[in-house]
Amino acid sequence: MKYRQKLLEFIFNDDLHEDALMDWIASMPLLEQPDILREFEVLVKELAAQEGRDITKEVPDFNDFNEFVARYED
Repeated sequence: MKYRQKLLEFIFNDDLHEDALMDWIASMPLLEQPDILREFEVLVKELAAQEGRDITKEVPDFNDFNEFVARYED
């Protein structure tokens, strides 16, 4: 995953403002943004599974994340 380390920095840094991740994604080249969002999805699922949590139960719309990214990409 090309952006894994950067995404982890955003996820685990409590000192950043709440929009920091989305601001960073928006600052990246448009063609890379969908890939970053897809990596984010995989990473969130992975982290939740490590903690024994079901992210789709905690965030009901998370099941639609890939569809959102596909629409965003268009």
